[in-house]
This record gives sequence, structure tokens and C-alpha cells, in this order.
Amino acid sequence: MMKQMFLGTEYVDSGCYAISGRRKAVLQAVLGTCVGVVIRDREAGIGGLCHLLLPEPAGTSEAWPKERYAATGLPLFLADLEAHGASKKRMEAFVAGGALVGPISNLDLELDVGGRTADKVFEILAREGIPVVRSETGGYFTCNLRLDLSAMEPEIIPPEDLIPATDMELKKPTEEELNSLISRVRPIPQIALKITRMIQDEQSDLKDLAQEIRQDQVIAAKVLNLCNSAFIGLGRKVRSIDEAILVLGDKTLLQIAVSAYVEIFYSTHNHDGYSLCKGGLFHHAIGMARLCERLARKLKVVPPEVAYTAGLLHDIGRAALDQYVCKAFPLFYRRTQVGEESLTEAEQDLIGISHTEAGRRLADAWELPNILKAAICCHHNPSQAQKGKTMACLVYVSEVLMSRFNTGLELENMSPAHMESSMKTLGLGPHMLPKMAELVPAYISLGPGALMTDR
Repeated sequence: MMKQMFLGTEYVDSGCYAISGRRKAVLQAVLGTCVGVVIRDREAGIGGLCHLLLPEPAGTSEAWPKERYAATGLPLFLADLEAHGASKKRMEAFVAGGALVGPISNLDLELDVGGRTADKVFEILAREGIPVVRSETGGYFTCNLRLDLSAMEPEIIPPEDLIPATDMELKKPTEEELNSLISRVRPIPQIALKITRMIQDEQSDLKDLAQEIRQDQVIAAKVLNLCNSAFIGLGRKVRSIDEAILVLGDKTLLQIAVSAYVEIFYSTHNHDGYSLCKGGLFHHAIGMARLCERLARKLKVVPPEVAYTAGLLHDIGRAALDQYVCKAFPLFYRRTQVGEESLTEAEQDLIGISHTEAGRRLADAWELPNILKAAICCHHNPSQAQKGKTMACLVYVSEVLMSRFNTGLELENMSPAHMESSMKTLGLGPHMLPKMAELVPAYISLGPGALMTDR
């Protein structure tokens, strides 16, 4: 059972649940294709929220937590509620989520992952004799499911109710202003860029780089913090860089070091424009890095270490545009989360440049390898990649999966238009989507902060 704390709101991540008695706090889940279930026993003053990823295990060899699936996680949730003092005879259910992958795509028609998860939830609730008081499932937009613990009162909030409509206008920057904006982006340190190049080279001696990390106290501290986070999941405390090398190996340690540099990069350029929660851009980048690496290991189409770096860096263009998005956050939110525009379309219309184009200019300036440029420039449309198309497809598929199964971190409306062609490039059939969804990180440790939509 995992949950993240937010200034009175406790954010329940995908594949997790939270249970509590009456107190001044709110449980919340941001739902896309996932299904959320609130169960309450008003008389006992016990309630909880369960955030389910898939209907049932997809048959992969990995032993994923039972809490991720409706078939296994919901019974666990119900049993835990009873252990906390709730009675099944008095339980009431509220169900939300189960959105389509996109506006009626072929993948939806063949798989209906969200619909099947919702069906499994309703089947279990009916079998247990628990009435469903309110249900809002389907569609293809996110929603928020909340449980006010003080009143034991659930609420299902559509995206249009989170941010009010606005008639504000945003003055487009001139080309000169855009160039100045991009040139002022403080680059990721050269050592991080050096690591990204060397990780691709099997002949590189990485020991000297590890020594450099030891000598940088700020980075060493951040690396150890990431090593010991639940997201890395070592299962033991690492107290030094030398110990981290022994446990993780040189390459994995250096991947984490690049992650630490990227965290500093995003925090330096953070204006809370794209983020829906504190640190959302970085936490999305970390989630993407982990998912890209997992997919690469599973599919064996690109080197996993390079895929990790591609996932980590794919959105660097947002750092240049973040302050403009911040100025018109309600406008971007309404157009991408309530309307049907993709983020790149909204950026092009409102700012005059997309984050993928801004990222291309930064990648050129930093002389990144072509395979990483493809991930940065073409992760919204892999067909545009002249070099590194396979990597662009891998990052695109990962982005679609993250946007449907791990929502709530950042502004995004990822079009699934290229999903089938990208999956074909990677050697995937539509039936493999549930197995790929299982690879989505179970939860992302966000740390203390406030949901931006709670402002």
C-alpha cells in the first residue's frame, strides 16, 4: 500500500490503495485508463481509495504487485478495509476512470483495457454484495476521484471542473525572443552529456566518471537519495557511492547520476507551467526513463541504457517554454485536458513553437547523438525521424502508455494516432498492449508538494 502526501491531499498512485478513518484530509487519484474505486463505511468511519491499473495479470513472467490488478487488488483492498474495522454489509462503492486509449482507436476496439478493468471491478463488487452508489467510467479524458475523509464523502471531478474557463490571450513571442529564450536555457553539465555518450560505447571505461561523481558532493548526495528511493527499489540502504557501484554496477549508477543532473536542470528552469504537481516534469522524465528501459529490455530493439537516457531527456524542450506556458496555464489546461488538442498543437498555436522543436534546437546546441535527437524531436510523431526511428517509436509508445496509465504529473494530451504503426516498428501486435502496460512504473515518488490543480 503506497500513497504520497500533498498539503491535505494524499495522492494515491496507480497500482496502490490507501485506507483511513475520519480526519481532515482528502484521498485523490488522477485517472485515465486506470480505474479508481472508493469504498466507505460511514457508520464505522472507515474509507479508502484503490487505483487499479489493469483488469488482471497479462501473463508475463514478472511478479508484479497484486494491487495493480482489479482481479487481485480489489479483493485485497476489501479485506484490508475489513481489517481496519469496516463491515462489508455497510460498504458503499464509487467507481470512476476506465477511459479509452484515444478517441475510438482500433486499439480501443480490440482491447478496451479500461472497460475490461471497470467490468472486473463491477463483477467483484456484485459478487461481494457491495452496492455501487455512483459510477462514471469510459470516455477518453482524465478525471479526479476524491474521498473527503472528514465527511467520508466521495467526489468524481471531470477535468473541466478543475480549472475554470478563461478568455485570456497570450502574446506570441517573436522569433528573436524565442531564440533568446532557448539560448538562455542553462545546459545540462558537460559531465552528464559525456556520460550519455559513453554509456552507448561498450569500450568506454566508466570508472573515472564514477570517481568524478564521488567528488561532486551535491550530485553524490542526489545520487544516493535516488538510489535509496522507493522508485529505484533496491530493498536496502546504500550509504556511499562505492557501495552503490557494488550493488548497482557502473552503468546503472551513471544512469542515476544523469537523472540527478536532469533533476537539477528541470528545477533550474521550473516555472510550474507544464507540471500538474510539484516537480511533475522531472518525475515524468524519471518514469519515462524507467519505462523506456523496461520496454527496450523486453523487446531487444535498442540498447536499454540508451533508452533510459532517451526517456529522461525527451522533454528537454519544455524547459525553454515553461515560463510562457505558466503565464497561460488555464488556457493550455483547457485546450489539452478538456479540449481535443494535442500539446504540440496548442504550443504551436499559442507560442509559435512546439517543445519538440525547442528540444531539437537544444539537442543540436549540445551536440547530442542522433538517436537521442530522434527521441527529443520526434516522440510525438515518430514517422518524422530520419535517423533513430526505432528509438523515437519506443519513446512515443512509452509516452502514450504513461499518459493513459500514470496520469496527473504534467500537461499532456498524447495522440494515439501513431500507436499502431509505432508498435509495428517495434514488432508488437495490438494484443501485446496489456503486457506493455504492466511495465509502466507502479508509482512515482513525488515527494512533498501540492497538486497544481489544487491552487
